[in-house]
Amino acid sequence: MLHSFEQLTPLPALPVVPNSWETSHELRRILQDIFINTPRLAHDVFQTKGNFYQAKPLAKHWGKDNVTVLVNAGLLTTHESGGYMNAPYLITEWADNFYLTDFPDTGHEFEVFSPHVEQHGMVDSLTIGPCCCVIEPFVGSGILLLEAVRRGNTGIGIDMSPRALAFARYNADLNGLADRVEFRLGDIQDELPAAIAEINDRPIVILANPPFEPGGEDRPKHSAAGVDGTDALEAMQKIFSGLPPIDQQKISQIHIVTFSLGRKSKQQNTAASDLVVAPIMAGMAEAFGGQCFLKELRRPSAPLDYIRNIFPNDTGEDQTRVADNIYERGYRGIHLVTVSIYCGSQSINPAEVLHWQPYRNNAFGIGPKIPFETPLHRRTMPRKNALVP
Repeated sequence: MLHSFEQLTPLPALPVVPNSWETSHELRRILQDIFINTPRLAHDVFQTKGNFYQAKPLAKHWGKDNVTVLVNAGLLTTHESGGYMNAPYLITEWADNFYLTDFPDTGHEFEVFSPHVEQHGMVDSLTIGPCCCVIEPFVGSGILLLEAVRRGNTGIGIDMSPRALAFARYNADLNGLADRVEFRLGDIQDELPAAIAEINDRPIVILANPPFEPGGEDRPKHSAAGVDGTDALEAMQKIFSGLPPIDQQKISQIHIVTFSLGRKSKQQNTAASDLVVAPIMAGMAEAFGGQCFLKELRRPSAPLDYIRNIFPNDTGEDQTRVADNIYERGYRGIHLVTVSIYCGSQSINPAEVLHWQPYRNNAFGIGPKIPFETPLHRRTMPRKNALVP
């Protein structure tokens, strides 16, 4: 019943936002029924890249009318050979919500980042609101922002990728949050200060999962962040430092999840000073007269292991080259951390601006054999008869 066709085509067309609330509600209801009642089939179709499923059995399992709705919405397409259907987008179930992204590892520079466990960890630890305005630069598919908005807040998402914003708008509409969030296309150096200046009636919370991949210009657009992986964080620090005092005072919290290069290997104890992001985060906290809490979510990875997990389609030579560049600059580990800055709460002792909590136990109840770099949908193995390309 399952077939795999070679997929060397460009990225699929942008998702088209449903034309009414009723359509969005119907799509969400159908997806909930599919993922609850036929989870393995849902995984094979919506979460396994390149799988084509016979149309007739699909209609039998899900109902002909439901399949027609999914086809009309663009969530299922028919292969040109006829008789087979597949999903052009990865659909990830997240509590009661569903999020569309591109499938991972396409090699396309404008691929919209699929959900990863660092986002899962950030969402689980969110303590935002209600009644705040949450602003997310580098919003991508909108998962973090929309999960924060679900907690009774409003939101503004900023990204320089039209493709990312198309997915974010679709996800907001699909999950019934379109009236509480807006998305803006542009560079954060222009759009982030403008968004902060506009908000005067609610506390502002900054939420970010910025690009963090160390390396050269050959890294994907959604994750490239300069030689040390800090370009995006340094840009944010510069923006915050340049805000007028009246706008700085509007920001109550900053929450960031990111990976950081570190000076020590995973076998060694890590101090905050070993992390390349630590002085940047401390600088942000000082700009706002606040305190910074830096928390490590897992044991650090060796650079080569990390590169192999994140970019499995790169050649071994390319993976080794990127890892060697990291080693040559004196870094031995890559750390997953969350950063929480509480503005206006600075300690009397300036030395206590930065608080460091190294990894001590198994975060989020996820088994130690599952790497945090792995997209969430890969945690479930496909059925044995699923032919994965």
